[in-house]
Amino acid sequence: MAVTSISQRKAHKAHFGAPSSVRRILMSAPLSKELRAEHGVRSIPIRKDDEVKIVRGTYKGREGRINTSNRKNFRVFVEGVSRDKGNGATVPIPVSASNVVITKIKMDKDRTALLKRKSTKKGEDVETKVGGFGKDYMGRQEEEQVRLSANETRGSRSTGKDKGMEKECLLFPWREGCDVDPAEEPRDPFEGLEFQEEGGHLYYPAVPAPRKPRRPGERPPPPDSQPVDPSQQPHPIHYLIQQAKEDWNAKLQRQSKTVDEAVAEYERRYKRRPPKGFDEWFAFAKKNEFVMVDEFDLVMRQVEPFLALQPSLLRERHEKLQFEEDFWMQDKAYTVELKKPVDSRHTRPQMTVYGPMKTTNDRSDQTLKLLENIAEFLPEMNLTFTGHDTPWVTMSGEARVKHVEAARAGKFLTSDEANDFMDNWAWDGWAQICSPDSALRQVPSVDERLQKHRIYTEPKRRSFIYDHVEAMDLCTHPDWQLIHGFTAWPGPRPGILYPLFVSTTTSMHSDLLVPPIDQYDRPKGNDPAWEEKKYNKVIWRGTTTGADLNVEHHRKWSQRPRLCRFPFQSGSVKLPFAPADKPSRPGPVSTLVSRAQALAQEWFDFAFLGSARQCDDPKVCAEFEKDFLWSDWVSESEQNEYKYMLDVDGNGWSGRFHRLMSTNSLVLKSTIFPEWYSDMIQPWVHYVPLQIDFSDLWTTMAFFLGDEDGKGAHDEIAKEIALAGKEWTEKHWRWVDMEVYTYRLMLEYARIMNRDEDDPTSWDL
Repeated sequence: MAVTSISQRKAHKAHFGAPSSVRRILMSAPLSKELRAEHGVRSIPIRKDDEVKIVRGTYKGREGRINTSNRKNFRVFVEGVSRDKGNGATVPIPVSASNVVITKIKMDKDRTALLKRKSTKKGEDVETKVGGFGKDYMGRQEEEQVRLSANETRGSRSTGKDKGMEKECLLFPWREGCDVDPAEEPRDPFEGLEFQEEGGHLYYPAVPAPRKPRRPGERPPPPDSQPVDPSQQPHPIHYLIQQAKEDWNAKLQRQSKTVDEAVAEYERRYKRRPPKGFDEWFAFAKKNEFVMVDEFDLVMRQVEPFLALQPSLLRERHEKLQFEEDFWMQDKAYTVELKKPVDSRHTRPQMTVYGPMKTTNDRSDQTLKLLENIAEFLPEMNLTFTGHDTPWVTMSGEARVKHVEAARAGKFLTSDEANDFMDNWAWDGWAQICSPDSALRQVPSVDERLQKHRIYTEPKRRSFIYDHVEAMDLCTHPDWQLIHGFTAWPGPRPGILYPLFVSTTTSMHSDLLVPPIDQYDRPKGNDPAWEEKKYNKVIWRGTTTGADLNVEHHRKWSQRPRLCRFPFQSGSVKLPFAPADKPSRPGPVSTLVSRAQALAQEWFDFAFLGSARQCDDPKVCAEFEKDFLWSDWVSESEQNEYKYMLDVDGNGWSGRFHRLMSTNSLVLKSTIFPEWYSDMIQPWVHYVPLQIDFSDLWTTMAFFLGDEDGKGAHDEIAKEIALAGKEWTEKHWRWVDMEVYTYRLMLEYARIMNRDEDDPTSWDL
């Protein structure tokens, strides 16, 4: 086959500048089995008012009428396939013609003649060139001609067809002569393979999956003794995206539709009744089109230990938080008091703020704004929040186990049990906070590791994150404790539970997480469409927060300095990438070998903003600044010119993530801080998760960007994730979504604070 050009620009131009005759073929859709049997034709050009079923892609299973058939962009619009924008408008979503099957034809005189002509032609011998029309729409010519009889045309691909026809059937399985059911899903490229999954990571390459038992009760035989050749496997990111889409669609489908379903799901998950007011909360959520009504596992993990404590003890501890000036947490908080109005003509409760951090920053005002529309549904109570970026409440792994066991048994701990820190100084603080059987309990202390320079060891096996929340857990991943500024020290000593609301948490903390409001309304800036963005690379700009730069170890090993050094690695890199992939058919991986710095120049644009912060000694700050690239302020519009944007932890939760996700760019995120929406978003569908050590950054970008010439790039997949993330933000991260989450959290809080100690179920629904 002679190819006139491999230029991506020329190929793009040829594709979208194809003549009408070619577009008719590209806009053909296969007929259903019934229509094929009725008309004797496999496919016809799709038209407006045809009825179709989507058989592939995100909207698989949807049926509807074609509202618009757009030959210019090779897309159709199916009735009912749309999304809601933040302003309430409904926007149709285009679908590729190759992803649908025609189930009912809109018949007219031209259609009748076309079907008759195609049916007649099918019975004759056909002389065809591969591609079906000589030169294809990109100017490629297949020199070998193939003569097919009518019988050969109707035969299957397994009857010895020549290679040319096989190629045609791979690209266009609905063409005449390709005996493939168009509604049948293509073979899973990962069938027979099995990836090891551990600690939220997926390790590759895959190994052969165990054979199924031959008889019931028979143990499966061991995997094949022959090792799997990694070069013959598809790229694992295809698997991650495939599984993530299935998980996300399943999650959407299973959400409760009625309050009775929601109550039953709550009882199934948490083995107890919902709190009082849950029915009103569900009505509020449905009224405001909140989608993820069942996804509150993160909330329940935080609330459950509190259910082991008597309400009188919790109120006593809460008063300590509010009023005891000598208590170490008191100066880090402010309290919102909710009181029912004295005048019965008013329904909204009175909200009063007091405490040391009442006016320290804007966060108390932001909290009042968040509570404004839901306060009328809540009972009278006091709510104490920290005004800082960080969480504070910790308890030992042993104490947590005791609290959870009591809560699940429906019992209260005694006062002595509840006040027992269960703190063993044989372990560092972080290790003592983790569960007794955790990986962090098995490694030496921080001081010992620092003394022996056992800070970080590169992983022996490559991996990607598949479960982001699990991958954030320090207790499971002690290897990254010393390479993140928040955890690179022995850690706080565990204490007892205090009912404190925070904007940031980790898997080790026991505070109650509320949505942070800072930067929520930050302007998005001018945001070009994906194809119009100038830079096909990753940008990160930020300050030096996230580490104590007075500490030498932090200056070298914390997350943001490591990121800014990342593009300056010496030597070469060997990366798996996928240049043999075809549309909807992953090919085997290959190895990309390149000089690290040369590739980094093409892929990465990382720099600090301004000057060193969280650094007290001017000499130390000056020395630190010499080691890095520094940038002036980069506006939101300038950042939006990049196709890829990276979000990396600072001191706590991410203020920029909402703005990044609101753009047409793909967001990559590395964090140890789960946020309020963590149960309601899907990595690899809405954003790309990155490990704390950035060991997967090279391999991730090799998949999306390909080699130095763009060979093996997956631009369309990156665009799909970028736009899915933007759509998720518009639909799942509205202001009212944060209100619904907070409303649900406050109902749980009201129960733990107000139950009758003689009847722990008194505040149940």
